[in-house]
Amino acid sequence: MRYIFFITIIGIFYSQGQAKSQKQPQKVDSLKNVLDKTQLNKQRVDVCNQLAHLFHNTDLKKTNHYALQALNLAYDLKYTEGISSAYYHLGWARMQLGKDNRNSKAYLLQAICYAEQANYTQGKLDAYNGLGAVLMYDKAYDESLKYFQKAAQLLRTVNNPEALAANYCNSANVFMYKGDNNKAIILLEKALEIQKTLGMPEKQAIMHFNLAINYSKLGNHLQALRHYKKALQLQKGQGNIRHKAFMHSHIGRLYHKMGQYDETWHHLTKALALFKRVKSKKWLIKVNINIAKLLIDYEDYPQALEYLQRAKKLIPQAKQEKRLPVIYYCQAFIYLKTKKIKRAETLIRKYLRDTSMSSWQISSLYNLLGKVYLARKQYTLARDYAAKSVALRSSKQSKANRHSPHNTLGAALYHLGKPEQALAQYNKVTILGEGVNSPRDYMEAIYGISQCYEALGRSDEALTHYKQYHQLRDSLTNHKNFRKLGQKEMKYALRLQKDSLQKQYAEAQLIIARQAQEKQDKQQYLFLGLLGVFLVTIAIFLFYQNKQKHGKELFAAEQKLWKETQNRIWAEQQKLKNEIELKNQQLTSHTLHMIQKNQALNELRKLVNAVRQQRTMAEAKKMFHKLAQLVDFGLNLDKDWADFQNIFEQLHPEFFKSLQGQFPKLTQGELQLCALIRLNLDNKVIADMQGISINGIRIKRHRIRQKLGLEVADNLLEALVLIEKGEYQVEQPVEVTRAQRA
Repeated sequence: MRYIFFITIIGIFYSQGQAKSQKQPQKVDSLKNVLDKTQLNKQRVDVCNQLAHLFHNTDLKKTNHYALQALNLAYDLKYTEGISSAYYHLGWARMQLGKDNRNSKAYLLQAICYAEQANYTQGKLDAYNGLGAVLMYDKAYDESLKYFQKAAQLLRTVNNPEALAANYCNSANVFMYKGDNNKAIILLEKALEIQKTLGMPEKQAIMHFNLAINYSKLGNHLQALRHYKKALQLQKGQGNIRHKAFMHSHIGRLYHKMGQYDETWHHLTKALALFKRVKSKKWLIKVNINIAKLLIDYEDYPQALEYLQRAKKLIPQAKQEKRLPVIYYCQAFIYLKTKKIKRAETLIRKYLRDTSMSSWQISSLYNLLGKVYLARKQYTLARDYAAKSVALRSSKQSKANRHSPHNTLGAALYHLGKPEQALAQYNKVTILGEGVNSPRDYMEAIYGISQCYEALGRSDEALTHYKQYHQLRDSLTNHKNFRKLGQKEMKYALRLQKDSLQKQYAEAQLIIARQAQEKQDKQQYLFLGLLGVFLVTIAIFLFYQNKQKHGKELFAAEQKLWKETQNRIWAEQQKLKNEIELKNQQLTSHTLHMIQKNQALNELRKLVNAVRQQRTMAEAKKMFHKLAQLVDFGLNLDKDWADFQNIFEQLHPEFFKSLQGQFPKLTQGELQLCALIRLNLDNKVIADMQGISINGIRIKRHRIRQKLGLEVADNLLEALVLIEKGEYQVEQPVEVTRAQRA
């Protein structure tokens, strides 16, 4: 990727103020003639520097050769502008040859020093841009930006909009490598506006391409797609097949991320055909791998293996051994999906020993190894490897391709009996899926969430996610069917094209054979048409049959959940009913017990009066024993009231709280009386419990009615019920003074 960006922007480093009308070979010959004939030493320095410049993109050794000649002559002449240009070309050549970047930076710093000493504007521009590029590749991004900004300041003074647009693109690349894609987009938009005013469609296409990549990194796939398509449209008139192939390849990968598999197939196969035309083996490897990944998503594993084998055969020729881990990862994944667990594990462990892999590739292999242990039901090992994969990917800024390890870790935790932790992992997938879509991983996460909710007893949420999972699965099934039909049409079209080419070569000699072939083709068309109708009919029938089956399964699941919910509600209601009956029995028992005690106390009073009437001590002593028993029986009265109040509050928890809150002046005795009235006991029973007369109870009831502000017609029991519910409207009684009474 960096190589692509570098090629698109770096040409400006040496183009300012140079003539572009002559072709390179002609200009080289012309400059060599001038070099042979000239006797002026400064002119020889300039010619050597121009020759060094012309070989920048074709022969860096010659660039180095002519730059050294120019440097030696310029030092002898103390020609500072020539020295600056020579150092710049030497720094450029060192950087492009892959030599030690320290030498490259040293040469470019010397170029800046001499250019500033001579106030040589072109030399400063070249050296600033060159040093900025070297620092960018050394990942010294802040230093790189500093030199690109110095170049931008100079460019504003010399009125060179084309060079300024390229400078914006340079700085945008630095921001992209830093991970600040928003700033990169702002600079690229400025560069694009300049290119539009200059009317340069090819460079506009490059700006759109770079914008698309930055939007894709931000997860804004729609904006990225818009810029890719605009770049492709601008490239159509340029005739650059390689650039068109790049566009189709990137658009196909973007559609794959968006889950639009039919569009993915169209653009990737288009890119494959174009790269075959230009014989780009490096990109043929990449596109074959991307098509294999698409076929894996379609579960067309035999054909995916075929594309992987094509990519593998090209690797030695293109010297792209770094692509092997991706190929072996895909092969191991296919083995896992086709139940060849042992082969998958052997392949993964073989390439985990490769020390040249990136942390991202290692993370992918750890994740796949976790899936292998899931298939073997070794859930602890699956959890450990999935956690390693998540840890390696968490350090990356991009959200792309981070879904699968969380799914693997969630599945392992679920099987280990930790549904809450598993749910957290699955939810991370759904959050990541908002920015960078991965339809199959998202669908897997939704199914996992459904399982976790069911394990946690949250049946409604489990059912909702289960329905969503079926909708996603049906959608992917439709994509798969469409792809198969599209693939048949593509093969058929390619076969027709081949037949057409063969007819063009043999048309003059084989007219009779061509007529026979046309007849055979018509029969073949009819047969393929009938076959196509038959296949479509079968596909529709299977689709609706599968959908009906899913509907029945979904209805059965809903019925099961409904029955379980009803049984749970009935059990809770029975439990609550039993508790209320028990409390009512306890309250009744305590009430009867208190009535018995008060009856005993009344009997005690009568016995005391009888003792008083006895004339002799001997007769009185006979009654003392019975008197002591009655006294012992009544000693626990206060405790009984406390037990009574405790049980009453369990049945009526808000009664005393509401009553005291609204009427704080009520005494303890009045509160007890209110509780007995709330139980709907008549005055006689209450009088026995209180140990007073019925008239005494009536007087107490009258006082309570006054404190509650009740009218004569108001029912005291109903008022107490309303107070307990919090629905009683307090009407403060009017205070009557003595003067008013008089």
